[in-house]
Amino acid sequence: MTNTILLKLDDGEDIVESVKKLAQENSIEYGVFVAANGTIKDCELVYNEPKQGITKGKFKEEFKIRAISGQIERIKGNEVKAVIRVSLLGARSGSKSGELLKGKASRALEIQVRKVNVGKIIK
Repeated sequence: MTNTILLKLDDGEDIVESVKKLAQENSIEYGVFVAANGTIKDCELVYNEPKQGITKGKFKEEFKIRAISGQIERIKGNEVKAVIRVSLLGARSGSKSGELLKGKASRALEIQVRKVNVGKIIK
């Protein structure tokens, strides 16, 4: 039995809210992002801009997800916190890497999440 869950998003679906919903529906207390395949649009990132340092930016263009990492954690009962770090490649903006605050699936997007049994790690 595998603990990896595949989240499939259609065009325009909210990524962060979909990840939180996935955690609720699959009783994920703690999970990690394993892989992603597809594109995103209308995103907001916290990232390092060489001339400005750490900054927050909004991007309307479409980006290919090159890598994903981070975690999902249930805090305070039913509240879910998702920290999603991505490496993106856009035709106009080039390469961007940072924490995804907001974003929508562009066309189709698949994200793999591994459910981690924290109790087994602690023992």
